[in-house]
Amino acid sequence: MLEKLRKINAHFVNWIEFSISIIIMISILIEGWYLIGEILKMPFSQNVNVYFTTFLGNALNLVIGLEFLKMLNGHDPSLVIDVLIYTIARSLVVQHPNHFGILVGVLSIAVLFGVRKFLMGNWELE
Repeated sequence: MLEKLRKINAHFVNWIEFSISIIIMISILIEGWYLIGEILKMPFSQNVNVYFTTFLGNALNLVIGLEFLKMLNGHDPSLVIDVLIYTIARSLVVQHPNHFGILVGVLSIAVLFGVRKFLMGNWELE
C-alpha cells in the first residue's frame, strides 16, 4: 500500500513539475516576442547605452529561463551549476558591480567551474 502511495505521489509531483515547465516556457516565448519588438525601438531611444543594457538584461533572463527549464526537465546536478554560472555572469554584465563585486563574481564562477570539473567530472558546457 505504501509503495502504491509513493508511486501516486511521484506521478503527481512529476505532473506539477511538467505544468510549471509549460508555464515558464509560455512566459519565455511571450518575453522573447516582446524582446524582438524592443530591438526595433532601440535606434530611436534617447540613450542607446542604457536601452541596450536593459535589452541585454532581458535577453540574458531568457537564457537563464531556458537553462532553468533544462534543469527542471533534466534532473542532473550539473545543470544546477549551469544555471548558477549564467546567473552570476548576467549580474556581472548587466549590473556593473564595483571592483569587489566583479572579483567575487569571477571567483564564484571559477569555483563553480572547479566544482563541475573536479567533483562532477563534467567539464564541457552544453
